[in-house]
Amino acid sequence: MYKLEESGWDPSDKVKAFDLSLSTFHELTCTPESCRVPIGVFYKEDGRPTYEDGLPAAQIAGFRRAETPRDVTPLFDALS
Repeated sequence: MYKLEESGWDPSDKVKAFDLSLSTFHELTCTPESCRVPIGVFYKEDGRPTYEDGLPAAQIAGFRRAETPRDVTPLFDALS
């Protein structure tokens, strides 16, 4: 695998991103030594929201999402 961002990839070209996504997953007949699978941002359009932008839960770290802290005392009491 390789990161697209580190290879000089231009994520603003929609056609090239589409072509890369199709060729990557349909032509994996290469040997493990020569096969390179890109990861990262294939396409990005300024001013458009991403999938992650639509997930409010992704904006706050998981451990901070709870509105009130949980009381785990009964769990500890049950184990002792």
